[in-house]
Parts: sequence; C-alpha cells; structure tokens
Amino acid sequence: MSIIYIVTLDKYEPYRIQVRAALRELMEKGRQRTEIDREMANLRQLIRATANMLPDVERKTFIAQAEEAEPAGFTDTIRKLIETAVRGITPVELRDALPAAGIDLSSQVNPLASIHAVLKRLEKSGHISRRIVTKAGQDDQAVYFRNRIRRL
Repeated sequence: MSIIYIVTLDKYEPYRIQVRAALRELMEKGRQRTEIDREMANLRQLIRATANMLPDVERKTFIAQAEEAEPAGFTDTIRKLIETAVRGITPVELRDALPAAGIDLSSQVNPLASIHAVLKRLEKSGHISRRIVTKAGQDDQAVYFRNRIRRL
C-alpha cells in the first residue's frame, strides 16, 4: 500500500511569487537610477563649473545642453509637448495632456504647481518663452512656446 500526498498551493501563491520578483527588480532598478542620477548631477556640476570659463554665448549653450541630458520623465515630456504645440500651450492644457503622454499625475496633490515649476525652469534656461494672450471674454492666459537653441 502506498500513500500519496497531495500538496495544494494557495491559489494566490503564484501571484505573490510574481509580485515579490517584480518588487525585487523594481528596487534594483531604483537603486541603479539613483546611482545614475547622482553621476549625471556630478557631470552637470562639472559642466557648469567648466563652462563658466567660456564666453557667455558658449557657456549658456553648453549649460542648456547639459540640462537637456536628463532622464525622460516629467520635464522631458513637458518640453516635448511644448515643442509639438504649434500655437503654444497653457499650463492647464499641459496638465490635461500629460496623462495621454504617459505621465501619471495621480500621486501629485497639485500637478499644476509642479508644471509651473518646470515651466519656470525651462523659461529661465531659454528653452521656452511665455506670452500673455488675451481672448475676448476670458482672462489673460500664459501660453508657452518653444525657443530654438543653437547647438555648438
């Protein structure tokens, strides 16, 4: 007489295993990204410090190029949306377009504040310009347009 043991797994165990593996991979990717971000920040700092020895036009261009070299994400997506907006784009239009462009705004308490911070930085660096547009029967609106930056 032989005894057969039947082991039944919890029906959710395969999902737990998959989630644990994905979490491990996500944590590793986050660690790698942190290290890459740190290295990129160091390189940007080196570029800024060294570019300060150059004439103004070259310095500004090199610094702008260094700031462009960042991981695709929130800022890059905003920049691309502005570049493709033929008639310019408002901050509210940006907010509405970001989810379709792959940016999850659900974790942001006030996404417009983040958008305005990026717009201010892009404007200061010369990537974009802001114009106040008046439409009949509406409040004045800030509309953002891309600038062309000369590359060296």
